[in-house]
Amino acid sequence: MIVPRYYEDLKVLHDNTMPARAYYIPASKRMDNLLENREASDRIQFLNGIWKFKYFESIYDVKEEFFKQGSDVSEYVDIKVPGVWQNEGYDHHQYTNIKYPFPFDPPYVPQDIPCGAYVYDFEYKEDEKAKKAFLNFEGVDSCFYLWINGSYVGYSVRYRMLQVNLILLI
Repeated sequence: MIVPRYYEDLKVLHDNTMPARAYYIPASKRMDNLLENREASDRIQFLNGIWKFKYFESIYDVKEEFFKQGSDVSEYVDIKVPGVWQNEGYDHHQYTNIKYPFPFDPPYVPQDIPCGAYVYDFEYKEDEKAKKAFLNFEGVDSCFYLWINGSYVGYSVRYRMLQVNLILLI
């Protein structure tokens, strides 16, 4: 298996993440309308857009180290991020109010849980006045692993396991 099975370890909710904090939007000067217009901040860089994506029926189907620099992602499709892969025709929606959508055996996750690999190229615009930079993932459903330039960076999980997102940022 290419990725550690953190998603089955209840002691590992996050790896290499910052401590929880209040939500705020960074800016170099006071901006009273950032909640409604956060993209106006000079200290935020959105990675929204078209990403490369490959769907897997199971995380165990991920056999190639797609996160390595120079990996061939020519068979990946374009997908809009933020987005929901079920809305793009992959897998199916998991909404239910009567039956749990997969076998319940915590902390173990069924091996056929869907997995999506995302790849995105971007250039970070460094600001010398901003001493630190953070990646913030606001829309991941379940858990994700993150690699940057081929190096593992971290892992984080929400409290329900529906899908695994493997993300490579270059």
